[in-house]
Amino acid sequence: MTTNEIGGNSQMSGVVQACDVHGGVHHHAVPQQLPTPRQLPHVAPHVEARAEETKALEAARLNGSARVVISRLVGVGKSVLAVRWLSSITDAARLALQQTGQ
Repeated sequence: MTTNEIGGNSQMSGVVQACDVHGGVHHHAVPQQLPTPRQLPHVAPHVEARAEETKALEAARLNGSARVVISRLVGVGKSVLAVRWLSSITDAARLALQQTGQ
C-alpha cells in the first residue's frame, strides 16, 4: 500500500484524495474574496501630453466625481490617457477614488 503525505508549511484547503468512495461525498469550500487588483500597466514613454484632457480629469476628481467617461475614436490613446493620469495622482487621491467608486 502506498501513502500520500503533505508536509512542511503546507496549508491545504479543499483537497480530497480517495481510493474507493462509496456513497455521496459532499465538500463545500468556504468562498474566498479575491483582492481587487491595484496595479496599473506601464505608461507609454512617447505619447502626446494631452494637457487639456488631463486637466478635465483632475477637475472631475477634485469636484468629487466617482466615474468619468473618456470617449473618442479607436486608437487615439484613451487608455494611455487614463493610465498616465492615474499614475500621476497621489496614493491618497487614488484611495479616495476607490472608496467613492464602490
